[in-house]
Amino acid sequence: MTNDHRFEDETLAVIASSVLSDGDIEIRNIPDVPSVREMIDFLKGFRNVYLDGDMFYSKGGNLDGEIRYRPIGTAILFLGPLAIRTGHSRVFYRSGSSIGPRPIDIHIEGLRQLGIDVKEEGDFIDAIFRKAPKDVKIEMRFPSIKATDHLMMTSVLLKGTTVEISNCAREAEVVDLARFLNSMGAKISGIGKEKMIVKGVESLGSTSYSIKFD
Repeated sequence: MTNDHRFEDETLAVIASSVLSDGDIEIRNIPDVPSVREMIDFLKGFRNVYLDGDMFYSKGGNLDGEIRYRPIGTAILFLGPLAIRTGHSRVFYRSGSSIGPRPIDIHIEGLRQLGIDVKEEGDFIDAIFRKAPKDVKIEMRFPSIKATDHLMMTSVLLKGTTVEISNCAREAEVVDLARFLNSMGAKISGIGKEKMIVKGVESLGSTSYSIKFD
């Protein structure tokens, strides 16, 4: 593993999105930083994952949408994807205020447009997937990197739905994540541009991918 924090956010988003696949995943160029090790340990609670040097491996299999008692800063990225894959997700996300003024409000607004009911219960956020509209247009109030990642990840498995996300973040993290998702069979266009189009597919498969560090 390389000891480089510059690529930390890109790696975290790509590793988190591996839960969307039914197949086996291998990802090269994993940096040796605490947050990445923390996420991989976190994933072991509901996925068969392991590290070998700078290689991350994830084995396909069943998922549990209930993520409890393991608070990590990137847990919000799992809320939408696991709700789509399992029907319901529950993540620990402690904050002193209600959903409205949180930094994650843009995430919540987008998830609701995608057909996901979201509610807060104490230090947990619950998401239940109902049904996505055929066409969804999400215009983010500002180009949040994490919200762009989260909504793009959540949209890829909405078969029969076309999602247009405007005012997207265009940083390297978003570009690399979109490339990774497409390598598993997602249909994302407009990568690196202000507007991206995601055409939902039924499932994602196996891939071997290298973090690009653009």
